[in-house]
Amino acid sequence: MGIWRRAFRPHCRGLFVEGDGLYAQRDASDPPLPIPLTDARIFLDIEVGSRRPVDIPEGATCHRPADPPPAKGGKLYTIAVHTATHDVFIGYPSSGGQARNIFRAIEKLVKSSR
Repeated sequence: MGIWRRAFRPHCRGLFVEGDGLYAQRDASDPPLPIPLTDARIFLDIEVGSRRPVDIPEGATCHRPADPPPAKGGKLYTIAVHTATHDVFIGYPSSGGQARNIFRAIEKLVKSSR
């Protein structure tokens, strides 16, 4: 895949959309994990000051990146994808534009998987 294509795909730290799929990646050296989107729910949290912990349902497995990116403009963004298989995938957008783009892309994929 070319560098330009990779640069312009909807992404955030921990999550990215490639083609017709959503993938999670803890670190750049880890392999991407495909995320099942059938009956998935997406949440976007915006906080100011400090990041609060994500609500993880009891018995769910949480997949999150190694570390969140630094905040731009004082706002902290978190995207959580809850799957039907009781997995929670966390992504950290670094800006409002990045949060909007990845949220819309994931929402489109979830709607098409129904």
